[in-house]
Amino acid sequence: MQRISLSLTSVSFGSSRIRSDSPPKRYFRIQRFQSVLDQIVSGEQIRWVNVALKNGYYDQSHLIHEFRESTGVTPPEYRPVAPDRKNHMLPG
Repeated sequence: MQRISLSLTSVSFGSSRIRSDSPPKRYFRIQRFQSVLDQIVSGEQIRWVNVALKNGYYDQSHLIHEFRESTGVTPPEYRPVAPDRKNHMLPG
């Protein structure tokens, strides 16, 4: 995932808001989350600490906290309906 500073993005878009008046922090959080989902559906063996650091989380705990906040489960518990439907989770 490419790292872009929030201040640079604000200048690039001419304001401190991006698309639909979403704050830049929320936009980058969504992008970071989508990148983690891409890695989950890739089928490759996952080392969560590497995923966390690669995607800009402070550490593995930070990744798990934000992931659980968004989905209700931890990253290893996440089961997408299908690889091409990574944003849809199988029930419990």
